[in-house]
Amino acid sequence: MGATGCMTFSWDDGHPSDMRVGELLDRHGLNGTFYIPMLARTGTMSVGRLRDLSRRFEMGGHTLHHLSLTKLSNPLAESEIHDGKTWMEQVTGQTCSMFCPPAGQYERKHLRMIAKAGFIGVRTIELLSLGYPRRACGLAIMPTTIQAKDHAPTTIIKHLLKRISLRGLWSYIVRGGVAGQWEPLARRMLERTAQIGGVFHLWGHSWELESEEQWSRLERILQLMGQMKGQLPCLSNGEICRRWGASSETLRNSQNLTRFAPPA
Repeated sequence: MGATGCMTFSWDDGHPSDMRVGELLDRHGLNGTFYIPMLARTGTMSVGRLRDLSRRFEMGGHTLHHLSLTKLSNPLAESEIHDGKTWMEQVTGQTCSMFCPPAGQYERKHLRMIAKAGFIGVRTIELLSLGYPRRACGLAIMPTTIQAKDHAPTTIIKHLLKRISLRGLWSYIVRGGVAGQWEPLARRMLERTAQIGGVFHLWGHSWELESEEQWSRLERILQLMGQMKGQLPCLSNGEICRRWGASSETLRNSQNLTRFAPPA
C-alpha cells in the first residue's frame, strides 16, 4: 500500500478504566490494541470484562505478572512471555499475536523469546515516530508517536538523545512539543501523518488518564481522529504489523519518514 497513512492506539496494563477507553473508541469508530497482564500493581480488570473487551478489540500480551524482562533470569523471562500469551488465549479464545514489554524494557535476547512464543510483533515505547514497523529477530517492531501523558520537555529530550535521535529532537521542537503537553503535539503529528503518510500511534495507560484527569483531552483527540478516519484508516497494532511489517517497502518508507520523526 505504499506510503498510505493510518492511525492506531494501544493501551497498557489492563486497568478497569480500559473499559472506558473502549467505550470512547467505539463511540468514534476507532480501533486499537490492549496489552494486558494477568496481574499488575495498578490493578487489572475482571476476566469477564476482559472477554467483553476482546470481542471488540485486539488483545496483546504484556507478560503474566507485569514484570520487567530485563530484571528477570532468562528462564523466568521466557516463562512470563509464554505464559502470558497462553493465559490471554485461554481467557479470550482468540490468538494473541502482539506483545508489549512492561515499561518498554527488553534486550535482543528477549525478542528471540517473544518470537519463539509465537508473537508476530512487539510494540515499543519509542516516541515521536511516524515510521512503519521494522524487522528484527523475525518480528515486526512497532514504535509509537505520542503517549497520552504530559512529559517535561527535559524528559522527552533525554529520551531522544539517549536514542541519538537528533531528527526526532528537531521534530519535537518544531512541532510545538516544548511546552510538554501531549494534546497539541498529537494534533500536529496527526496533520503530518495526513500529509506524508506513515503510522500515527497514540498509546497510554487508562489509570494515568484517571489519576491525571486526562479524559476530556483524550476525547477531543478521539473526536478529531474519528473525523480523519476516512483519510487515515484506524487499524489494530496487529493489522499494521501484518500489512507493513514484513516487506522491504516498509523499510524504505520508514527511512523516508525519519526526516520528520526519529528512526523507528
